[in-house]
Amino acid sequence: MASAPNDDTEPISAVKAPNPARTSPAMPPRTRAGFTWVMVCVAVVILILLIVFIAQNTNSVQVSFFSLHGRFPLSVALLAAAAIGCVLTLAVGTIRILQLRRVVRSHSKDVAVAEAATAAAQAAALQPAEQPTGQPAGQSIEPEQSSAALPAQPSASAGTTGHTGDPSDPGDPGNTGSARSKG
Repeated sequence: MASAPNDDTEPISAVKAPNPARTSPAMPPRTRAGFTWVMVCVAVVILILLIVFIAQNTNSVQVSFFSLHGRFPLSVALLAAAAIGCVLTLAVGTIRILQLRRVVRSHSKDVAVAEAATAAAQAAALQPAEQPTGQPAGQSIEPEQSSAALPAQPSASAGTTGHTGDPSDPGDPGNTGSARSKG
């Protein structure tokens, strides 16, 4: 009794060739003009079918609607009923679409207001009150500047003595006086 081969045990030679339609160059993108052309062709086919329907159903029928009575060809009565049904469907669908658009518009306004408030709060949280280099807020040190270009700051390891370790600094209390001016 033959059993279906598993994917794990199937020999390599039994693997199917790739579908040539999938390996062909990409199809050109669909355009509005192409879509319109297809819809015109569909409309022409439907129109031909309607003409055949009208030509074959010319017998008159009695139509009554509440107190209105009349005789119409069968095809006209059926097409009128279908047209009235389409108009009612379009009216209900249009009302629903307008309701949904109104909801989406108010929701997108709410989202925009919430995003603006969030962005303002984030910007305020990221805005520094004062930078540690002593520069006013809003100004920053360029990343290309080296630490030698910055003014000397007392380091935590130097304690409260203010010793910078620069022998040419006359205001350095740790300086032994070799670079201090006399007088």
